[in-house]
Amino acid sequence: MWLNFLSAWGIFCLAVWLPGPNTFLAASIGIKGNLKLVCITALGIAIGSAFWCFVATTGISLLIAQNLGVGFIFLKISASAYMLYLAYQSMRQYLFSNQNFIKSTNYLNNFEYFFKGLIITMTNPKAFAFWSALGLLKFQNPLALNEAVIFSIGTYFLSALSYSFMGYIFTIGNISNYLNKPKSIINLIFAGLFLFVGVEIWILT
Repeated sequence: MWLNFLSAWGIFCLAVWLPGPNTFLAASIGIKGNLKLVCITALGIAIGSAFWCFVATTGISLLIAQNLGVGFIFLKISASAYMLYLAYQSMRQYLFSNQNFIKSTNYLNNFEYFFKGLIITMTNPKAFAFWSALGLLKFQNPLALNEAVIFSIGTYFLSALSYSFMGYIFTIGNISNYLNKPKSIINLIFAGLFLFVGVEIWILT
């Protein structure tokens, strides 16, 4: 079981770096140059990640998917369409825009940064689709409650560390300026990754 845990955590750590609402939020907070706010936001994101992880590994997400019926197809369409829209925006940014790719985000207090991280993950159809697919891929049967709790706690810490590190990269002035240039090659890379994720949602789920 621990081998499955390690393998699934490894896949999750790679998936974290695929672009989506969470990565853009971490980057937009990081551009402010405040590591504390990055970490607070990452803790909110991590709770959302752990929740979807628990729902998937206990089999609850499968029940949701089955009971949603057409609704689950709509969820997949929404997730895929959002990724394709971001791919279009990234390509358009590279070709036509002179504005920064990622814009700084400001909230009133620490709680709002935490809450924004939580809400954006809880309402992210990509997160639901990813964990539903990973749960079926790595765990043919639902995990026992204690196993799901252990796996979800591990996911929480990995998610918090990953998004904190991602945001930290954008706090570094030279790196942030390079990644955020309107004509940066990173825009093209993101466009390709968004397109990949949009297609992957249908393949995995």
